[in-house]
Amino acid sequence: MHAQPGDWLVVKGPWVDAPEQRGRILEVRSAGGAPPYVVRWTADDRARTRFDRVQRFIHEGDGDVRVR
Repeated sequence: MHAQPGDWLVVKGPWVDAPEQRGRILEVRSAGGAPPYVVRWTADDRARTRFDRVQRFIHEGDGDVRVR
């Protein structure tokens, strides 16, 4: 992969229905645009990933939801 600062990087989830992660490439640290990159990941993707983990926990658990 060859990238330049300003490009978007999209990483697919490790399983079906897993959210993808998106980030903006801030810096390319090798010649020719190859990795490694410095990436700023978008906060909404992190929040969605946390939400998906909670949903999966609820569905895989005993079905009881407790609020304190």
